[in-house]
Amino acid sequence: MKKNSIISLSAVALLAASAQAKDLDHSAYLPADDAGRSYVTVTGGSMLDIEEPYIVANFGYQIDEISSFSLQAFYLKDSFYKVEYAHFEDFYEEQYLGLGAGYRASFSVTERASLYLGASAGIVFISSDLNWKDYDTYINTKGDGTSFYADAVAGIEYKLTDHLSLNAAARFIYINDYNVKYRDSEYEFKIEHYTAGDLFGLEAGLTYRF
Repeated sequence: MKKNSIISLSAVALLAASAQAKDLDHSAYLPADDAGRSYVTVTGGSMLDIEEPYIVANFGYQIDEISSFSLQAFYLKDSFYKVEYAHFEDFYEEQYLGLGAGYRASFSVTERASLYLGASAGIVFISSDLNWKDYDTYINTKGDGTSFYADAVAGIEYKLTDHLSLNAAARFIYINDYNVKYRDSEYEFKIEHYTAGDLFGLEAGLTYRF
């Protein structure tokens, strides 16, 4: 008799808990819906293969719970030194400014954390400093060029507040080969550049939602 009473009380308690659970507002435990909000993400990191720092900025708009589109800008510097035989050497320092557009898909993991995947493409403006020594000729000049870039990013975002989030990601950037036109008081010439090609970096930064 006592055992049956305990079972009956347990069943009643379970039914009551189930009814109460239906009445709870579960939205408090789900990630906030950022659809319709604009945002700015700024991240900085280092390209592992060329050991140079870079910075990326995205100015975006969240279309729905998953998709967002953005305008993107990045800055990257690369330098290299080459010696061929005893009479020829050159040193390049090149700066890349990329401007493009991209897409990002976000997937909620917890109330505050989400994973994201993104891709973008655009144009790169190159500024190049060249020091060139060949026999008795020495050239110290500047040049410029343009190229195409594409990148892909995978990362995690963690919300600190409704407006501010932390980001950590890995990024792959491809810059197509390009020509740089150099000019100074005596010379005008072009050099075809073969970039590092596939650049891989790790980055961290902040996102602010309006």
